[in-house]
Amino acid sequence: RYDFHRLPRKTDMERKIEIVQFASRTRQLFVRLLALVKWASNAGKVEKCAVRELFCTSNRSYFHSC
Repeated sequence: RYDFHRLPRKTDMERKIEIVQFASRTRQLFVRLLALVKWASNAGKVEKCAVRELFCTSNRSYFHSC
């Protein structure tokens, strides 16, 4: 949570620094959110690969005997 009500008591430079820091933290949160959204859109593909890998691993002995 950001305390905007504290900004008027600060100097002009301190307010600018606080605003830039807030913008930077907010940007980092949006980048993380974007990464999660992109990952979630590919989660189905990842799950399919995991299922196939599990199948191959569990049936490895059949492949080696051929």
